[in-house]
Amino acid sequence: MWLHSLKVAQLLRSAACLHTNQPRSYLNHLVLSLQNKLLVYKAILKPIWTYGVQLWGSASNSNIDILERFQSKVLRIITDAPWYVPNTVIRRDLKVSSLRQEVRNYSVTYRHRLDDHPNSLAKSLFQGPAPNRRLLPCRSGN
Repeated sequence: MWLHSLKVAQLLRSAACLHTNQPRSYLNHLVLSLQNKLLVYKAILKPIWTYGVQLWGSASNSNIDILERFQSKVLRIITDAPWYVPNTVIRRDLKVSSLRQEVRNYSVTYRHRLDDHPNSLAKSLFQGPAPNRRLLPCRSGN
């Protein structure tokens, strides 16, 4: 049992190379069950893309789409799903929420934490944009 745990820990440490260009070949050669491959995703890859996710409210849709494609590719590789299986089915079967839903959840949690913060400046971060106080152009020749 201890040897098996040590081997899984070693595989998890070496899974840090998943950010390279060869995640497909690495994940396909892992001799792990689907649950353990999903654990590798949740323990190593998900924390990487969720770092700073509370601030992604201002990120463009194209940048979020890039990360969503990455999530879909990794989940498809983990499950060894064929091309015709939709990504929504894969996420539903693995009980993994979509990236946009994760962003929403983290943002709501962050906002609630800021509402309860003792610092008044931190509370004012989500009070909405400041009014546009632009000067009107001067019109000459009345």
